[in-house]
Amino acid sequence: MAHAALSSPPAEQTPRISFLPRLKLGTLCFEALFTRLTVDNGRVQCRLTRQGERQPCRSFSAPLRATRPASERAFAQATLPMTAADRLAAGAYVLAVTAYDGAGNSLASAEKQVVIPERPAWFGSKAGVTEAVLPPYTPVQVAEEPGALTLGVWGREYRLGSHPLPEQIVSAQAALLDGPMRLRAVVDCREVAWPEAVPTIHRRTPAQATLTQTASAGELTLQCVSRIEYDGLLKTECILKSRVPARVQSLVLEIPVKKEHARYFYTWPTVYGGTGFSGQLGRTMEFGFHPIVWIGDEARGLSWLCESEQDWAPDDPARAIRVVPADERTTLQVHLIDKTTALRPDRPLHYTFAFQATPLKPMGRDGWELRFSGCPWYGYDYDLLKGRALLGKPGLVRLQELGVRTLITTNWTSALAYPWPLARAADFKALVKACHAHGIHVIPYLGYQISEQAPEFPWLKDEVRLFPPATNADKYPGIPSQMVSSVCLRSVWQDALVDYVNRMMDEFDIDGIYLDSTNMPFPCSKAARGK
Repeated sequence: MAHAALSSPPAEQTPRISFLPRLKLGTLCFEALFTRLTVDNGRVQCRLTRQGERQPCRSFSAPLRATRPASERAFAQATLPMTAADRLAAGAYVLAVTAYDGAGNSLASAEKQVVIPERPAWFGSKAGVTEAVLPPYTPVQVAEEPGALTLGVWGREYRLGSHPLPEQIVSAQAALLDGPMRLRAVVDCREVAWPEAVPTIHRRTPAQATLTQTASAGELTLQCVSRIEYDGLLKTECILKSRVPARVQSLVLEIPVKKEHARYFYTWPTVYGGTGFSGQLGRTMEFGFHPIVWIGDEARGLSWLCESEQDWAPDDPARAIRVVPADERTTLQVHLIDKTTALRPDRPLHYTFAFQATPLKPMGRDGWELRFSGCPWYGYDYDLLKGRALLGKPGLVRLQELGVRTLITTNWTSALAYPWPLARAADFKALVKACHAHGIHVIPYLGYQISEQAPEFPWLKDEVRLFPPATNADKYPGIPSQMVSSVCLRSVWQDALVDYVNRMMDEFDIDGIYLDSTNMPFPCSKAARGK
């Protein structure tokens, strides 16, 4: 943060500038706060100049507005895109800022250095992006019949008929639903009777199939666009539109599950404001928003998944999700709207959620068969290379004798949770080779955080961290304490993770990766990420 003041007028009247240029991948973001300044309809002019040069390489401006009337504070922000055609070279730059009032009079100015780093090799990586169907999964099968479609994946079938949502789901050779899923709506004080909505396939490949269903009732239209992937995830986007202004009193998603398949109930997180649950289902249960809800028995079940509460308006947020057991069925009710909500022609309501029947794939070898183990001396993984004794023999020899087949390494990189060994690359390669020589696979730990020791952290932190930041100190033996922050995996950090892991498998011959919570949709309030 830089501060600058003019030599005149007198110091007590001189506007002050605090400004922070933020470098994101492909974008320079600029924010400035001016104090002791009353301005109306002003502007900020910015010039970005390569250090050592005279001519600016970029010039841009931004409106300067009072934070509130008579506050003597003004704020400006701007974004400078840097596309592939005009990308700035890495190096040091000077950002000069000048504030002007509405008449064009200069009010204050300041300068600050901006360092543009090298563009990381992982940015925009397509590692892991493929249309191939990975084993043990099988290609998506589509069986069409008059007015209905059946989507088949390994071990499961999803049938979509005349209703805008699945009417039956089969898993492990058993039908899960006691009737069609329904999106019940009360609009302008009348329950909507949706007509038949015949599903139509729009795209079909071995890896996925996309279909639409549209139902119209008077001035209302409900459009559902669904995509099933070969792992059985059926993602559905529902859009409720009206050609005239209307008022929605109620909108409830109902999923009726057969009683015999509704023995257990689970939410993620299991504790979310004290309302999570995991266990036997025997009574009516009510919860606030949870991204994952599962109902099932010992052999099969059904997950409902939702990343965002966009356009939700429950009367009581703590009772938005309800599970209601009855004699023949147990109904999962998702109360999207309970209190009157405006529905305008220019502002439809959007809801995106997914369904996924379980099990997802055949049961493979478990942890007992794979004989997982960590380093016997927590945090001192590289002591295995030094021949440190374990029960009278070198550690790797003893682990092999004890039947360990897979070693999960934890302290293998100097930047906690970073997906590359950095300064310990040679040691890590040697450790993997030594483990393989003893018949032990190696799986490095990889977390959901970014460390302040990560090379990209200084200029990428505001781009990838959860908002508001979830930061804490952490330490492993043998490396300094460091601050780590949870990352949002809808940010560009997902490119870094998959690219580094892809390269690690080739360069270090690792046998897999231990992912700690990288599949969890942690709440993030940053609007640019769509949450």
